[in-house]
Amino acid sequence: MTRHHLLLKWLLSLLAAVFVLAGCGGGGGDGGSASTTSITGTVATGAAMTGTVDLVDANGVTRQAAIGGDGSFSIDTTGLAAPFLLRASGSTILFSLADEASGVFNITPLTTLAVELIRQGWDGTPPADLDALFANWNANADPADLTGLQAAMLQAQAVI
Repeated sequence: MTRHHLLLKWLLSLLAAVFVLAGCGGGGGDGGSASTTSITGTVATGAAMTGTVDLVDANGVTRQAAIGGDGSFSIDTTGLAAPFLLRASGSTILFSLADEASGVFNITPLTTLAVELIRQGWDGTPPADLDALFANWNANADPADLTGLQAAMLQAQAVI
């Protein structure tokens, strides 16, 4: 396993721990065959932020949603491939990761730091900055390692 994958697993575990400590849990699907999936969350920098959230999936497909006045957002992820990179734009630019097609994934300065650490730990030449990582997410994401990432997050949640 490459250094990048180990770092990605560690940082996603850290994000999972942050979400658990903050009282943010993942949502489950209803099990229906015709159901849609979505990622929801809150964008905050200490106070709620307004603007837009962009999502890019492992295949380079993008979606966008407005951030509500309370900082909340929801993006339909039906038919998209995890993992996802999220970018919130408003009074500042923040990033986060989502390893599932549905659930609660907040975007904060702490999640931005975690994504930056992933970028810096890239094998070979890392993307120039977080915007470059977002623009080339499909070239950098590894959907084959998704099971390992989810296992690392569950392991971190069990410890807490």
